[in-house]
Amino acid sequence: MASSLNNASSSSKELQHTLYGRCAQGPANALYYQDDLLEFDVIPGNSISTLLECVQGLMNEGLFKVHTHDGLMAWKVVKPEDAAREKSLSQEETIILSHIRDTQREGIWTTTLRRRVNLHLSIVTRCLRTLESKNFIKAIKNVKYPARKIYILASLNPSEDVTGGPWFTDGELDTNFIDYLADWVQQYITARSWVQRPAIMVPKKAKMNKADAEKARARALEPYKHLPSSKEDLLPLPPGFRDYPEVKELTRWINKSGVASVTLAEVDVTQLLDVMGYDGRIDKVFTGSLGGPGYRTRRQAHPKPDEYAGTGLTESPCGVCPVFNLCEEGGPVSASNCKYFEEWLDV
Repeated sequence: MASSLNNASSSSKELQHTLYGRCAQGPANALYYQDDLLEFDVIPGNSISTLLECVQGLMNEGLFKVHTHDGLMAWKVVKPEDAAREKSLSQEETIILSHIRDTQREGIWTTTLRRRVNLHLSIVTRCLRTLESKNFIKAIKNVKYPARKIYILASLNPSEDVTGGPWFTDGELDTNFIDYLADWVQQYITARSWVQRPAIMVPKKAKMNKADAEKARARALEPYKHLPSSKEDLLPLPPGFRDYPEVKELTRWINKSGVASVTLAEVDVTQLLDVMGYDGRIDKVFTGSLGGPGYRTRRQAHPKPDEYAGTGLTESPCGVCPVFNLCEEGGPVSASNCKYFEEWLDV
């Protein structure tokens, strides 16, 4: 009789080992229902009682965890090293860990957890402290409820609904990162939205009298009066241009260039482009490089002359003079006879 019991026990252990090995070969965090376990063709005769006996044995060893999904019971594989660690936990700690595990990447609020386990606050607090010190769980911030303390398994990353996605850092909106990335994206789109005005080169020793030089300077300055010249160097692209960057191209460029410290999805870049559109920095056009909607930068309004903050060079007459190459002592234009110097110095 004893020999028969030992053989039965040995057979049950072998079935458990085989069943666990087949499940462990599957994807991580996979759920196995009763029919899935029977499809492995491990249980003799697909006996339900034998299957439940094997599952219960694996649960007693901590190698299987039971879950309820869509009203059906399922089991998830636990790594042997994790099962060994959990054996050192108390009953209360095991119960609390089980509830935290069930919430997956969403996490659970401490108040909700205490209501579910029906334990005293001091016991829940002590168990959470122990589980956190043993690296079973970790506390996270929920952007929707920043005042709440949320716990999640230490091995999981919280979902974007909890963290707010790449635009949040430690539960707070990272405006510095958003502004920094928006500037880079605007530069990239600008390079594909405008063309550089061809420069007009004036020979250094061109033969020109003083009157002609004054006329040339006046003609050159008239279109740019009271405007920073750098803005006027860009010309719009012709109508029907079809090479404006699209979301897919911008996403690929951001992730490849390394300007962002995190990998962004197309939906994240779309959110950034929407904000830039609301800020009046870009426009959406329906002639993108890949056949879909693209983006181009908007020509920014120029500040008034008294509001424009330039460098010392651009504020001086020489910094914006279009006949600067003709300026020399004894020539038609020189610093000694420049009337614009007198006006500038009087200011």
